[in-house]
Amino acid sequence: MEITLRKTLGMDETEFCHLLNIEPRTLRRWETRQASPQGPALKTIAGLEEAIGRHPGRSVFLIDYIRNASAVGGLAYLLVRLLEDCHTLRGPGFTEKS
Repeated sequence: MEITLRKTLGMDETEFCHLLNIEPRTLRRWETRQASPQGPALKTIAGLEEAIGRHPGRSVFLIDYIRNASAVGGLAYLLVRLLEDCHTLRGPGFTEKS
């Protein structure tokens, strides 16, 4: 699950760990199935997968947005919350609902 999402996002291990605020060791354990995501990380992963799957026509935009947001750090959970309401996406960014 996580390696597929990480590759879909085009992220290396460091970027993905930064996005989820986890240690590289934790990601390696997930990707080798020695452990599974828990708590906020699990919710973030599920939200990202759902947002990308629910809006395939917007997936390139969403992936770019996620990659850029991950550079800021600590925003992964907020990002998922924003993406839950993807119908507010219009063009190159978020707009307010009409």
